Amino acid sequence: MSSRHKLDIEDGDRKRERDRRKSRSKSRSPRRNRSRSRDRGWERSRSPNEKPRRSAVEINPFSGQPYTQRYFEIFKKRTTLPVWEYKDKFLEVLDKNQCLTLVGETGSGKTTQIPQWCLEYCKARTPPGHRRLVACTQPRRVAAMSVATRVAEEMDVQLGAEVGYSIRFEDCVSERTILKYCTDGMLLREAMNSPLLDSYGVIILDEAHERTLATDILMGLIKEIVRQRKDIKIVVMSATLDSGKFQNYFENCPLMSVPGRTYPVEIFYTPEPEKDYLEAAIRTVVQIHVCEEVEGDILLFLTGQEEIEEACKRIKREIDNLGPEIGELKCIPLYSTLPPSLQQRIFEPSPPKRANGAIGRKCVVSTNIAETSLTIDGVVFVIDPGFSKQKAVAAPYQRLAV
Repeated sequence: MSSRHKLDIEDGDRKRERDRRKSRSKSRSPRRNRSRSRDRGWERSRSPNEKPRRSAVEINPFSGQPYTQRYFEIFKKRTTLPVWEYKDKFLEVLDKNQCLTLVGETGSGKTTQIPQWCLEYCKARTPPGHRRLVACTQPRRVAAMSVATRVAEEMDVQLGAEVGYSIRFEDCVSERTILKYCTDGMLLREAMNSPLLDSYGVIILDEAHERTLATDILMGLIKEIVRQRKDIKIVVMSATLDSGKFQNYFENCPLMSVPGRTYPVEIFYTPEPEKDYLEAAIRTVVQIHVCEEVEGDILLFLTGQEEIEEACKRIKREIDNLGPEIGELKCIPLYSTLPPSLQQRIFEPSPPKRANGAIGRKCVVSTNIAETSLTIDGVVFVIDPGFSKQKAVAAPYQRLAV
C-alpha cells in the first residue's frame, strides 16, 4: 500500500472521529441545559398569559411576623361591621381636616375600627425612622382594657406590644406601642409632662357624651394644642352626642354619622311605678328565664355596687329554689371598681342547655357602664329600672344631659 493511500485512510478516520464527538456533544447539550433549568428555575421562560406566583405568606407590617389563620377569620367579621363601609370616606375627611366629630350608634364598630384606621393614616404619613402614636381615650377602665385586648387580637399582635392600654394602677404598654387605649385621666396626667402631647399624631376622644371632669379639661387642653400643632389630628366620637356644641367648640369641624345595626325591638313598660324597683327587677329576671322560650342573655341595669351584689345573690337564690329542671342562670356583676379579671367574665359564653332542653343563660347585672362603653354579644332581654348615679357640676357650668 502506498503512503498516499495510508494518509487518506488516516484522514478519513480522524474525520469520522470528529463527527462522532460532535454528535455526542449535541446529544448531551439538551440534558445539560435541562438540568441547568431545574437548578435555576428562575431562568425558565414564562408564557405571555402566565401570571407570576404570589407568596402564600402575608407579613404583618406592625409585628413583622406572618399573619395567623385567626387574623383572617376575624377580618371577615370586621368587614361586616356597619362602620366598615365608611373607611375611605373617614380617611378622606381626616386628611382634609384637623378636627372631626363622629357619631356612631352602639355596636357600629367605631371604637375598634377607627383607631386602627388612624394608625394606618399615621404610618403612611410619618417619615421612616420616626414614630407617631395614636391615643384613644375611654371614660372607664374596663372599656379601655377590653377594647385594647380585642384590637390587639384583630391586628394579630401581642397585647402590650404594638397595642396597649394605660389605666390607673396598671400600665400595659412598651416602647413598641403605637396604639394606646387609656382613660381620659391618664392622658391628662401625661399632658402634665408633655403639654403639647408631642408623641401623638392622632388623639381620639371616645364616649365624649360622658363628660367627666377629666374629659372636659382634656378638651380645653386639646383645643389649645390644635392651635399650636398643625400636624395633629383630633377625632371626637360618641354614640349619643350633641354634635352642634362640639362642632362649634372645635371651630365648625365636619360631622360624620355612622348608623348601627338595627333589630326589631319590643318595649314593655310597667303599668304603674314600682315602690321597690330592685325587687321588681329581680322578679322580672326570674320570670324571663323561666317563661321565655327564646334563647338569649339578660342585661339588668342597676345603680351601684351594693345593689348589684345584692341582686346577684337574690337571683341565684331564687333560681336554686326552683330546682334542677330549670336551666342554669349565671349572674355576672359589672361595675367600675370590680377587679379587671372579674370584669372580663361578661364575655364568657352562656351555659349550655340541660338534658331536658331547659335554656341556659347568663345575666349581666351592671351599672350604666354597659350602656355605651361596652357591647356584650348575645343579649336579647334588657331590664332598665331607669335609675343611675351621676356626678353633676354646679351652676353656672353646663352639663350635657344623657
